Amino acid sequence: VYVDFWVVAACSEYNIRVATSSGSTARGSLSSEGGSALVGLPEAEDDGSGGLILGASDDSVAEAARVGFLVNLLDADQESVTLYGSSSLKDGRFNSLRGQYAAAGSTGSLYSEYNHFIIWEPDGLGHVDDSLDGSYLVTSPLGPDGADGFEEKNVGNILAVQTGSAWSSAEVGGMRKIDQTFSGWISQSSHSGLSAQEAASEFYASEGPRGLFSSQYITSGPFLRSTASLYGNGTGDAVPEAARVGPITAGTTDDAVICKLDADVPQRIRMFIWIEGADADCAAAQLKPESFVLNLQLAGADK
Repeated sequence: VYVDFWVVAACSEYNIRVATSSGSTARGSLSSEGGSALVGLPEAEDDGSGGLILGASDDSVAEAARVGFLVNLLDADQESVTLYGSSSLKDGRFNSLRGQYAAAGSTGSLYSEYNHFIIWEPDGLGHVDDSLDGSYLVTSPLGPDGADGFEEKNVGNILAVQTGSAWSSAEVGGMRKIDQTFSGWISQSSHSGLSAQEAASEFYASEGPRGLFSSQYITSGPFLRSTASLYGNGTGDAVPEAARVGPITAGTTDDAVICKLDADVPQRIRMFIWIEGADADCAAAQLKPESFVLNLQLAGADK
């Protein structure tokens, strides 16, 4: 799936990246201060006495999911400019719109030579292969070779690797906050008689927009500071166990810049979400699209 969104720097130029908490985070720890996260949704199950509770979430979805950001600095298409000019969002400071992409349903790549693509891996610590003794499995996707064929590409400089996120384990009244919220929700008479699948589906649909998917419930994992350095420590397809975590920052991956924002120029970004298939994470390829939730936080470094 993909979705387009707009960002703008109203006072300066910024390099923007996928980010987690802006506070200090210890090596390998989770931050409860907000940030980007992709986590599986716990399924409802029988509590053994005729009621329903939430079980554990499936971590394999974060291991297999990838998020990509496609950006170019081309002037936006005329339809977008026209819609913006007639909308309540129009701001006199912003006289130009950037980012032009292929229309839904079209084939081929529009202005591919101008595009820049960044990949976010939400749970790099889960991207391992038993045959490699638990080492990080280097991702080498195929890309054009400059002629008529394809070749493996090193994506170390365009890959932001996060160490994984989780539902907050902080307890409220002896329960995780998400469990307490579900308990209160399912106890309402209007939700009696629901099957486990129906209850989970309705719970997330109704409570998600109320903040269920916010940092109050989800703790965000830190990022590897330099994915290029991580790849540089590897041999062949594997990064040694001792090197796979590497230095961690509370904020972002330094070398995976989505784009540079010029001041007062709204930029359209196209975000893709997909599930890996033919690699070590392929067991998760049968996951349902509605089985995970994605939070996105961007950070801008003043240029």
